[in-house]
Amino acid sequence: MSLHLQSVVDRAFQLLWSIGRTCTTIIVVLITSANVMHSRTNGITTLSIVSASFLDSEDGYPIPTGSVFYPGEKIHLEFKLTGFTTDKKYRMSVNYRIDFLGPSGVRFSLPRAGEINEEIFPQDEDWLPTLRVSPRLPQFAEPGTYEVTLTVMDRLAGNDETSLTVPILVHGDNVETSTTLLIRNLVFSRERGGEALSTPAYSAGETVWARFHITGYSLAEDNSFDVASSLEVTTEREKDNKVLFRFTASGERGRPFYPRRWLPAEFRLDLDKNLSPGVYTVLISVQDRLGGKTFESRQHFRVK
Repeated sequence: MSLHLQSVVDRAFQLLWSIGRTCTTIIVVLITSANVMHSRTNGITTLSIVSASFLDSEDGYPIPTGSVFYPGEKIHLEFKLTGFTTDKKYRMSVNYRIDFLGPSGVRFSLPRAGEINEEIFPQDEDWLPTLRVSPRLPQFAEPGTYEVTLTVMDRLAGNDETSLTVPILVHGDNVETSTTLLIRNLVFSRERGGEALSTPAYSAGETVWARFHITGYSLAEDNSFDVASSLEVTTEREKDNKVLFRFTASGERGRPFYPRRWLPAEFRLDLDKNLSPGVYTVLISVQDRLGGKTFESRQHFRVK
């Protein structure tokens, strides 16, 4: 106990001795007013993040910690704090910063910062400050563990700082990326998004569906990209290469916040009912307009 506070207490007891029990309140007031800072500890002596919960909506109910999320989904998180300090006016002052990182350490959402500056009265001793945040996963997020990190700093306790990282498990298309332009995972099916055919064989009059991924194209510093693709179908009979279908180049460009390292693509062919049996070749050409590169892939299907 400091000499100043000891003298205050001594004088208070002298008053109590001389005028009786009516000065009990004075003792409490004097001792309380001598303390400028108060710690709202709940058993914890320093600023702490006591809980982090996933919610089913922005102001909803908790869901299991190990929940799995998917690309494009919005994630709702809630943090609670304790151990913060209040001043003589029962006001707290805590700065916070929230960061959002993907599996490779790249931000998938802009960081957020702010301050919790609330007046908290003694009767609110069970109240805990709450922070809620709802980031959205990138539309084409790769699978892996994403992270949301909350860092808080108690301005009334000498900038005492602590942080907590919450892992977020994301499932999605596992596309192997490349440093050079190419096509991956091309499969034929009988319907859009249907089961892949081990042997692409169709009857005349049926519809050919195929899907694939484009990767390895250039990304600018601002994550912009510019990719185009074209397609033609040919047949080889009697040593004559005849073009049956030709699709002019169609492209996709963008500038997302989170780098988009692969693009999904698909095509559909409606076969004529009088199409002759045989093997047909699909030539897919992809152009990386930013990098000035081209890639071609030939795939085959059979008409019975």
